[in-house]
Amino acid sequence: MRSPYPTITLGIVCHPKDFAFLDLVVAHAIKHSSNPISEVVMVTTSEGVEALTRLFPAAKVVDENLFLNSEVIETLRNVVPNEIYGWVLQQVAKFTIVLTANNDATLILDADTLLLRDQVFLGSDGSQSISYSYEYHMPYAEHFSKYSGFSQDKTGHSYVTHYQLMQKDILKSFLPEFGLINWIKSANYEKFSPLADYHSYGEYIFRNYPHRIHVVRWGNISVKRQKIIKLLVPEKSMELYEKFSKWNSISIHSYL
Repeated sequence: MRSPYPTITLGIVCHPKDFAFLDLVVAHAIKHSSNPISEVVMVTTSEGVEALTRLFPAAKVVDENLFLNSEVIETLRNVVPNEIYGWVLQQVAKFTIVLTANNDATLILDADTLLLRDQVFLGSDGSQSISYSYEYHMPYAEHFSKYSGFSQDKTGHSYVTHYQLMQKDILKSFLPEFGLINWIKSANYEKFSPLADYHSYGEYIFRNYPHRIHVVRWGNISVKRQKIIKLLVPEKSMELYEKFSKWNSISIHSYL
């Protein structure tokens, strides 16, 4: 049966340490996205391209250093401290996936997050779901305000939710010519975790396109990977669903 919802792209930026459970992450995304996914774009390190291509032969797998243009790479190297260079590069790569995808909208998904319930990310009228979390972090608000010129929000929440649909036309409006470079430069790198791609997009669409969003419950839980590692295999999927039946998604962060 043909889906009534628009087709989207699935975008994942990942490091080789994420490869072990990436097949489950992709399978769960395809299963639970009510929007058909016609392409999967995966960005990884130079060292990980070959292995990731073998794991996902149908996906578009690209080297992060070749995916971003030279001006962006130069800006990252000149502006971003070495200790968070890779983290910021990953966020820039997520935006770049959206801007270069074949579809008008892309579901950006963290490489360690499993979707557990069916979700409509983009309606036929161009409106999208958006969720927020209570992981409020002042530097995210400060960075968005400095870059966009909007007053600083004091909502007590952020849009950092481990997955988020991003629409190309809205992101292009947020990041016009040289916008991505200015977005990088606007962060205060003397502060811990000074910028957030998810928060920037969420705040921008909320303020500029309120008619194109509907807020949905986030419902994500973060769990230590070693606590549920025995359930992270296809044959244990029903046990995984039963254990986390109240949640929309689960993040199995390696750093917890």
